[in-house]
Amino acid sequence: MANLKNSRSALLMTDDLVALVRELARLMPDRQIARLLNRTGTQMATGKAWTEQSVHGFRKHRDIAPYREGEWAERGEITLEAAAKIIGVCNMTALRMLRRGDIKGGQVCPGAPWVIMTADLTFFLRKLECFPAANTERGAADL
Repeated sequence: MANLKNSRSALLMTDDLVALVRELARLMPDRQIARLLNRTGTQMATGKAWTEQSVHGFRKHRDIAPYREGEWAERGEITLEAAAKIIGVCNMTALRMLRRGDIKGGQVCPGAPWVIMTADLTFFLRKLECFPAANTERGAADL
């Protein structure tokens, strides 16, 4: 019975890992996925660290499409850094705005890039135009 329990937890862990890699593959190349998985302490089943080649093999074995340049734009998504440039603030201020909920966005997991829909950023910018006093970091929290 103990073996069945252990194999179930291993299967769940694998399912979670497959879902995570599937989401990360939409955001970044295999090399960056390997770095992120290693930084978060996620090991391969063998206990070894992830490499670009191991992520590639993991993806290929599970029919997960690789990252493509320009994929973010096709989906209408931008990075935190791009949003910060558009708004005219530094990256840290944009991050605070995300965490406060001024701008809608999310991360697949801690350490993954922040994803912001361009439509959400456009909505935020329109609110700023309507309320010019909210154009400061402090004022944006009041929107």
